[in-house]
Amino acid sequence: MTIARSRTPMPKGRHDRPYRPSVAAGITTATAYVLPFPMRADFLAQIIIPRDMTNEEADRLCTFIKVYAR
Repeated sequence: MTIARSRTPMPKGRHDRPYRPSVAAGITTATAYVLPFPMRADFLAQIIIPRDMTNEEADRLCTFIKVYAR
């Protein structure tokens, strides 16, 4: 899993609404999905998962991510 933080400054003249980073479409390979996830207005997370992920693997991934929550 890769997590990247957008540090792009707010565009000039658009201070009346929160800045939203542009989100690229996900990428699909023969074996994986590369998925952007707009977690916050200023934070874009990215996850790479196997195309044949099972429910058990999804549960494990969710548990892993929750370890980092405060």
